[in-house]
Amino acid sequence: GGASSVAGGGGGGGGISASTAVGRGVVREKEERLTMPPPAVSVLSPSEAQVYFAACTSRMHMGHTVDIRSVDWSCSGDVFASAGGEGAIRLWTLDSAGGLKGEELGRHNREAVNVVLFHPTDPNMLASIGKDKALMFWDVRSKNSTGKVSTSAENLNSAFAPDGRTLAVGDSKEKMHFVDIRSQKITNTHEFSYQLNEFTWNSSGDRMFVAGGLGNLETLLYPSLQSEMEVHPHASSCYAIDLDPSGRFLATGGGDSMATLWDVDDMSLLRTFGTLDGNVRNVSLSHDAQFLASCGEDMAVDISHCESGRSLLHIPCAGSLCSVAWNPKHYLLAIGGEEKG
Repeated sequence: GGASSVAGGGGGGGGISASTAVGRGVVREKEERLTMPPPAVSVLSPSEAQVYFAACTSRMHMGHTVDIRSVDWSCSGDVFASAGGEGAIRLWTLDSAGGLKGEELGRHNREAVNVVLFHPTDPNMLASIGKDKALMFWDVRSKNSTGKVSTSAENLNSAFAPDGRTLAVGDSKEKMHFVDIRSQKITNTHEFSYQLNEFTWNSSGDRMFVAGGLGNLETLLYPSLQSEMEVHPHASSCYAIDLDPSGRFLATGGGDSMATLWDVDDMSLLRTFGTLDGNVRNVSLSHDAQFLASCGEDMAVDISHCESGRSLLHIPCAGSLCSVAWNPKHYLLAIGGEEKG
C-alpha cells in the first residue's frame, strides 16, 4: 500500500504548537498522534542537530491502496496532500496537538496521480497532474474540482510561478506547458532536446531551473525561455530539484546516488551529499535551509545538515520512496512511497 510520512520540528515562529517532531507514516487510522520533542533553537550545529533529531519520533499511516507518488504542504503548513498510483488524492490535516486526520479529496479517472502541488500563497488551491494527461485544480474547502486542462501526454512534473499566476507542467514527451491560472488555458509550450525532469522558478520569477536527463541543470530566462547557463551536478540523470523558501539555495538529486547544494546567486556548488546508495529521486530543503531531506530507491530517507554536509538521521522504510516535503514553517517532514509487507 501507499506510505505517507510526516516528520517535523519547531524551529522558529508559532504554528503547530511550539514543538518539534519527526514522523514517518502510512495512513491507517483516522487520527494519529505524534510525540513532540522540545522546540529547536534557531541555528543548530551538526552535533546539536544530531541530538535534536535523535529525540524525534515517527509514525506511519496508510491511506492509498498502492504507492504514493507525491506529497506537498499547503503554505499555511497545517495540511498536506498525497497523490496515489490508484488515482486518489488525499488531504492530511495536522492539529495543534499533533493529531493527523486523512480524507479523500478526489480522483483522476482511476489513473495514477503523479504530482500534487499547493498554490504558493492560497492554502485552499491545489493542483494535480497524472497519467490521464490532465491537470486538475481543486478547492480544498469545498472538496470540489474547479477546473481541468488537457495536455498531449502523461504529465510527470509541475511547478507554480512564485506569484501563483502561472503553472508549468512537464510531460513525458519532454514538453513544458505553461497554464494561466485564471483562464485555465495553456498559453505557451516549450519542447526540450533532453529528458525533462523536475523544474522550478527562482524567487523573483525571472528565471527557471530545469533538471535534465544528461545530468544537467539548466537556467532559463523567463518568460523568453532563453538558456542563460548550464551546469552538470550529476554524472547521470538529474532527477530532482528544490529551492529553499528564501530563494538563496538550490538542491538537486540524481541517478549517481548524490544530492547537491548550490548558491543561486552565482550558481556555485556549495556541498555534495553521498548518503544514499540508489538513485536520489526527490529532495527537499527545510524552511530555514538548515537541513536537506533526500529519498529514492533506498528504503530510507536521509536528513543531512546543509552547512557541514553531515548526515544526521536515516529514517528506515519498508519500500522505495517517491517524495519528501518539509513543512513551510517547522521541522516536520512528510514522506510518501511504497511500503512492502
